[in-house]
Amino acid sequence: MAGIVDAETGDLKVLEPKDCKECYTLTFHADSTFGGRTANNTISDGKYEFDYYTHTYRIIGYVITEAGEVGDGYLYYQIFREIQYFILKETCPGTLHLYYNDSKNYLLFKPKET
Repeated sequence: MAGIVDAETGDLKVLEPKDCKECYTLTFHADSTFGGRTANNTISDGKYEFDYYTHTYRIIGYVITEAGEVGDGYLYYQIFREIQYFILKETCPGTLHLYYNDSKNYLLFKPKET
């Protein structure tokens, strides 16, 4: 994850810890499932659906462990619970915007470099 973006200003907040390669990651699968990590917790059994009318995706469920967090883990954990929808940006292949706070903010994800 690149960080949290203010949709109006474009300001980006990078979450701590910054040097953690597995923190704040999501992996989406073609079978409409996903998983990922916060700073200290695992997201699993995630399911999403695509709305052909609005061209948006919606998270319809997931399981997350509840270990103590470090850095901005609690902030990410809370925001993730409030995700309203997400969009894959065609103008920047693989860029994912997870919107929350009435579309005023989004989590910005970029493809993981291999």
